[in-house]
Amino acid sequence: MEHRGDVEEHSPLEVLEYVASRRADGVIYFRDAEGLSAYVTVNDGLPYHCGGSFGEGNAAALAVAAIGKGSYNYVEDIKTDNSIFPRNISPELSGVLVSGKAATAAELVEILEEMADRPAEVAEPAPPVEAYPGPMILPAGRPVDSAKYAAGNAADVLYNLAGLGSSGLLIVEKDNARAGFFAIINGERSAGRVETGGKTYISDEAVDEVPAGCEYRFYELPEEIIPLYDAAARGAVMVARMDSAAVNPEEFIAWAADTGKSCIIATAGRAGSANVLIASGTVVGAVLAQSPEIHREIDDALAIFFAIDSEVEIYG
Repeated sequence: MEHRGDVEEHSPLEVLEYVASRRADGVIYFRDAEGLSAYVTVNDGLPYHCGGSFGEGNAAALAVAAIGKGSYNYVEDIKTDNSIFPRNISPELSGVLVSGKAATAAELVEILEEMADRPAEVAEPAPPVEAYPGPMILPAGRPVDSAKYAAGNAADVLYNLAGLGSSGLLIVEKDNARAGFFAIINGERSAGRVETGGKTYISDEAVDEVPAGCEYRFYELPEEIIPLYDAAARGAVMVARMDSAAVNPEEFIAWAADTGKSCIIATAGRAGSANVLIASGTVVGAVLAQSPEIHREIDDALAIFFAIDSEVEIYG
């Protein structure tokens, strides 16, 4: 069975059974004929977490099993973080989904009822959640004590940073929301990007347009990583914001490697936010919203990328 195809040829249950036979980790992305989508993370081949347009957990997994027309895409060897994608498919349903004993969602429910000797309780789909922030450049590197560059406005903060002589990323936030960032090389601002009032400001304008009352956080970075953030701050957008399903990250990373590109793949959705860093064609690692640490493994970032409702934007 191919890892990508139509559910008319291979039903969702057949896909799940095939994935289980491979005993690998990964994410399966399903889309029905109306464009509704869902994703299923698998641990050692077994369905573990389900979310998307059909809700969450068992109810969503049963809805996936009922898809009659649409497509699937299985991305293998992605190890998801269970704290980000916790188990929400019961072990009982997980086992039945891959058993080959059911051909329809209705048969799945019948088997579950027989196993429990009582009507199976199927939860209603989860209500819509609050809107999430779109793709953004995340803090990365070693945080520096803000007392070393504290000031009341962007110009003063940048002036104080010059005294540190460090290279890194200055994050600007307003009311806990990202307002912009500046790339700093040896203490000097090399580029900046600020978004406010529905507009984007670059370079000198970015300094002038930083809203009053912002908070600043500075992160030191190795000089070889700075060009990635410098390009992003200059407004160089390789891929404008779009549904992540429209971009194949494996093909993009292979192309970046062949051409020696430096870029940042930013993705975000209900599953979280992440950046994948590529320097001169080499994948450096990934940054997740939970921590400014640069992780050498990018599996958790790719899991967020492939999750339903995630968007992507690529700078470089």
